[in-house]
Amino acid sequence: MKKKSMPWRNYVYFCIQICNQLKKLELEWKQPQSDVSLISWFVDNKANEIKIGGIVETREIPTMEDYNLMITKAIDDGMLHVVGSYLDPIDGNTVRLLSVNKFFFPEIWL
Repeated sequence: MKKKSMPWRNYVYFCIQICNQLKKLELEWKQPQSDVSLISWFVDNKANEIKIGGIVETREIPTMEDYNLMITKAIDDGMLHVVGSYLDPIDGNTVRLLSVNKFFFPEIWL
């Protein structure tokens, strides 16, 4: 089975946008945010920039699963930290509560 890969530019753009938004929300709400809410925010506010700006080089539009994989990779790479989790009562999936590591994108702290 072929492992799914994502264009590096998409991943970096996604991570920068998610980290910026997560830090804003952490400062405003003084608590971590869920991976689901961050993905929803990205899809609603930034996903069109990937399509229109030519970052997506294939005809495939990223799915929620793709965004979830990017969040998982950002966690594995140390950009985001899981500080808690809970089971979603509706679908039974695990929702991760995330915090951002400011050392990866220091310009967002200026």
